Amino acid sequence: MKGLPLAARAYVWAILSLGVGVLLWSLPFLPDRREQWLTFGVLAGAAAVAQLFPVVTPKGHAYELTPVFVFAGLLLLPRGALALLIVLAFIPEWIRFRRPWHIQLLDVGNVLIDAFLARVLYFWLAGGSAGSLHAPASLLAAVAAAGLFAFLNHLILALVMCLAHGHSLRETRLFELDFFLTDGTLLCTGTIVALLWQVSPWLVVLTSAPLFLIYKALHTLSLQEQARTDAKTGLYNPRHFYEVVRQEFRRAARFNRPLAVIMADTDLLRSINNSYGHLAGDTVLKGVADVIRRGLREYDVAARFGGDEFAILLIECGASQGLMVAERLRKQVEDARFVVPTSVQPIQATLSLGVASFPAHGRNPDEVIHQADLAVYYAKLCGRNRSWACSPESMALGPTPATAEGLEAARRHSPTAEP
Repeated sequence: MKGLPLAARAYVWAILSLGVGVLLWSLPFLPDRREQWLTFGVLAGAAAVAQLFPVVTPKGHAYELTPVFVFAGLLLLPRGALALLIVLAFIPEWIRFRRPWHIQLLDVGNVLIDAFLARVLYFWLAGGSAGSLHAPASLLAAVAAAGLFAFLNHLILALVMCLAHGHSLRETRLFELDFFLTDGTLLCTGTIVALLWQVSPWLVVLTSAPLFLIYKALHTLSLQEQARTDAKTGLYNPRHFYEVVRQEFRRAARFNRPLAVIMADTDLLRSINNSYGHLAGDTVLKGVADVIRRGLREYDVAARFGGDEFAILLIECGASQGLMVAERLRKQVEDARFVVPTSVQPIQATLSLGVASFPAHGRNPDEVIHQADLAVYYAKLCGRNRSWACSPESMALGPTPATAEGLEAARRHSPTAEP
């Protein structure tokens, strides 16, 4: 909590306060029949177990089956029991994982707010038929409530990320269609659980098979993301980068649009490993990757290309624009400091970057990537910690080489240099 910006801390406290207000407003309305307490016990237990087994993607997005049982409770239980269900669902998770208290309470407050606003919408739309999900009006109201629940959940989390890390709403990726469809499926499954419970509680056992398949499908989504993500940095891996690059090159050729590729090497990473240990080198790589990720547009593509090498695809950019982006990233990495356990003081790293573009420096991905790699070589030849473009015209936009000899050597070896 201490490391958060003031606006983020104020927002978190506001969510926590609203969550506490919802809880206190709801508690007087507890079940008054044995059957409702039975429903509460079953759903609360199922939600608590589901919360213990999240599916976490390499990008940090977590999926749980918990919304299935929370939403069923929203439709079946008095609001006091629903509030208790939500609180109890998160207690075993906190005991097991011991996450920071403000993150844990933020999740509880978020779900309380989502659930009760969705509950208000449900009862308002369903009117007199809210007691039975067999009525078409109730089912339609439940679908609308599920949509509101998912939207509020994503909005609250996205605003936290925006205020805490300076992301835009688009950069959080929480409003992508896949996430909404997944959460919507879970909430609609909660409607099915509630409907079967109203017919006969024993019928809910039949939902165990589809819930198991949903859980396996969520694991499949995570595995698919792992297959295209570098585990150490969280950027894409070379295989996925090449797939995207080939698609974008075909599009650029069809519509005669530019593309730029930046190749970047972490300077003297071996020296960092030798001086501070390989774990420190891994920390630096992760930190450099974070700088690159934050410095790009949402639709640009960044990948870890090798041990200490990164590749970036800039959509709708020529060589000059690509060089400007490369120089901005270089300065941001140079200004960054990386805290490692083997050094009293934070350590510094630098990048050497090369830029090439389509169609100026190649007609296919391999040619352009090769030219960008050569530009990295020229940048290192002239002293490292600099950005370089492979054409003489673009070189003029970059920083002055360290020495006249370095410039002359780079120009002699450049395949695109003027005679």
